[in-house]
Amino acid sequence: MRLRTHAFVALTSATVLALTGCSSSTGASTAAPVTNQAPAATGGAPSSTPTSDPGDGGCPAPAATLEKLMKLDAGFRIDKSSIKCSQGWAVAGIIAADKAQQGDGQFLFKFSDSTETWTSRGEGSSFDCATYDIPKSTGFCS
Repeated sequence: MRLRTHAFVALTSATVLALTGCSSSTGASTAAPVTNQAPAATGGAPSSTPTSDPGDGGCPAPAATLEKLMKLDAGFRIDKSSIKCSQGWAVAGIIAADKAQQGDGQFLFKFSDSTETWTSRGEGSSFDCATYDIPKSTGFCS
């Protein structure tokens, strides 16, 4: 129940920020990549999940792998149709357990070529390229 409350608060906050035209990104304000951020629904540190086929920078990102990293509460699931992957970065939305909890937030993931694993990097309704060191060419940031 506590995790659902956290997920609801995170998704509601993301929706409010999106409607006011503000961006929400979690992470440091420097250009260094954020490695200690996890989705609010987890309440813990990020984790990595190995993938058997790194493909093109880990793309396509396997939905099951990303969903394990998100560690969502019962009833919440990854929106498989929302997964986008480019240059070792991926974003995915979630489907809330209840429509009243649904927001526009996305989760951000980074693929490591050296370890062939995906890592959860943050969440928000938008991401700043410099904050996460994401190439603008991915289309996932501004």
